[in-house]
Amino acid sequence: MKMGYIIATLKTVIVFASFWMLLISCKSVPESKSVSAVYDGETIGETVKEEVVDDRVADDPVVFDPKNPPTEIYTATKQDIQDFVRELDNLIKAKNHDRWLKLLSPGYLAYISSKEFLDTVSQQPRLKSQNIVLQNNRDYFLNVVVMSRSGLKADDIEFLTMTRVMAFTINQQGQRIRIYTLDKTPEGWEVVE
Repeated sequence: MKMGYIIATLKTVIVFASFWMLLISCKSVPESKSVSAVYDGETIGETVKEEVVDDRVADDPVVFDPKNPPTEIYTATKQDIQDFVRELDNLIKAKNHDRWLKLLSPGYLAYISSKEFLDTVSQQPRLKSQNIVLQNNRDYFLNVVVMSRSGLKADDIEFLTMTRVMAFTINQQGQRIRIYTLDKTPEGWEVVE
């Protein structure tokens, strides 16, 4: 499973690199010029050839539009997310708490480990009726995540930024239900919500 995830991640990197190369190479290039691109809110400087479009220099930064991502990026990212959610589902079904923790962002882990969060979730009717009081993230994993997240699959995705994506499942009534919000890190995808 890990090798498949690595291959899918490499495919995504190749698609992103191809996309940027396509943007840079499609223009006439009379001289070198420093331009910048906006990538996930950060400006990245790069030396490329000056572009001439409609008798003017087009040096506007390239901005990723999360509402309208390129098809190649959408397709590759959706496959990545589906693989990641499958991996999550397998470890949830196996009740592998330690591995599950490694796929959470530090911020999300701190949130679900907080006393306030655990106290609030402990008040849910199902847990209250069974006299379950969550003491730590292991209790949350075993009594909430395993019960509610087992068997989920990612049917659709929606970009929030170039590196933050919401994953959705589609229920029997055809409704999209958000199951995870994920961030792409150098190590791979992680659950942030």
